[in-house]
Amino acid sequence: MALAMFVTSAKAAAGSLLFRAFIKDSKGLRKLTEYECLKLQGFPEHFVFPDEVPRHKRYIQIGNSVAVLIADLLARAVKNKIIKERK
Repeated sequence: MALAMFVTSAKAAAGSLLFRAFIKDSKGLRKLTEYECLKLQGFPEHFVFPDEVPRHKRYIQIGNSVAVLIADLLARAVKNKIIKERK
């Protein structure tokens, strides 16, 4: 099955950008689920949002997050730099 992903942006309130991700699959064009977005950001499969967090807030939190792999690489680089400078 071939997939195609589309990202659109638009001006939101206060001049910020609003991004939306869509995917085209065998059934047509659809919005990515919050769990597909989490997977793209590198979150573990077992991560779940509390039930009381509304769906639109989940997308906001995912969009404001830093990809797990990037955060890990950055933390390791900072740690190595600190260790190297202490020697």
